[in-house]
Amino acid sequence: MICTIYSHYLGFDRIVEILKQKYPKSNLTLGNQDEFHTAELEIKGGLFSSASKLKVGYRQRQKPSYQLLQEDVCPLSQNLKGLYGFISSLPTSNENIKQLFLQKITTINCEFSIIQEQGQTKDLKELIYTISQIFDAFLFVQPNTIISRSSGQHLLDKNLKLIIDGQGNCEIAELDIKVESKYFEQEQIPVLDDQKSRRQKSEIICSKYNVPIYKNPNSLFVESETTVKIRTKDEVVDRAIALCYMELKSESPEKELLDSFSAKYNVSTKLTTLEMQFANNGNPSEQEIANANWRAESYHTLLWSLSFIDNLNFPTDICNIGEDVGVLFSKTEQEFRNTAKLRTKEEILDQADLILRLNWACVNARVKNEEAPSGLNPSVVYERHYALNWLINHLNQEWDNVTTNT
Repeated sequence: MICTIYSHYLGFDRIVEILKQKYPKSNLTLGNQDEFHTAELEIKGGLFSSASKLKVGYRQRQKPSYQLLQEDVCPLSQNLKGLYGFISSLPTSNENIKQLFLQKITTINCEFSIIQEQGQTKDLKELIYTISQIFDAFLFVQPNTIISRSSGQHLLDKNLKLIIDGQGNCEIAELDIKVESKYFEQEQIPVLDDQKSRRQKSEIICSKYNVPIYKNPNSLFVESETTVKIRTKDEVVDRAIALCYMELKSESPEKELLDSFSAKYNVSTKLTTLEMQFANNGNPSEQEIANANWRAESYHTLLWSLSFIDNLNFPTDICNIGEDVGVLFSKTEQEFRNTAKLRTKEEILDQADLILRLNWACVNARVKNEEAPSGLNPSVVYERHYALNWLINHLNQEWDNVTTNT
């Protein structure tokens, strides 16, 4: 495997045309394998060159769009949701590019893999570059290939420059997001009355705080009360305890305090895979510490959902971490669980809808290289959106892979 190429634009036929133009004397065989279209290119060897075989496997979303929808469970959409979660978890030296990249992932409609099955195909790097340019693509690349720019798995833009790798390195200063207008003209999801009403309430709040309003009437909704499945109270309690631990660990307290907290609240049974890695890391990076520290805002949101906090303030300022940690510290695990009262679907969905629109406003400003509107703190908004999406089972994603696409 050389790479996997992702694009918003569909076109297996266009890929076939490019292969024919690039290698007119080769033997090209087209086929199908599961949900993939395949193109196998065989180039005969000559006096001074050996034969080579190249395979391209192509698939696309069952319902192409400009966004990832909760009900879209086709294989490629599921893959994209996983990729979004993976990129979200990576450190970065350029947060603006990372956020733009996450937005670009949500617009993807097709992927095609480039596999060198035999020999070395002539001018393969130029072929990949040509395809990437035509499709405005990005690439998931393995190390030690002709286009690699990092020692581990990494992502490249259409110019074959590094977007992000496992260490957070980035070589680019800008990233385009192009979307075909036809997708905006299609109604993507049936919108129910409670969703319309919820949107109207959120837009009134946005107007009050002079936050720009998303105009497309056919998209950007949270799920309806009739279909949403809110996390159970015990799930939320366990998650709140885990997040409180993550914040505490990020403050580098004495080991005895951390161990005592972990034992008192049975933390090890509540951590996700990524959280356990951080918990066991004796020398986490600055980025890992910062990510864990920001989980205080997600913890704050879950305290609200469990009725320990009366209101979620407009997200311009960070929460009072000391007070929030004290809510848990003042109780045993069982007391915390017994006292908690999970809020209603309506209350949680109201907040999920509002934060969706506030996050859209922050992302929209970031794309335009502007400050977030009305004093919104983008990091607070992101963490609140993350926690609320988890609460409403957005895209059925577990904590490590929650997406906050807008």
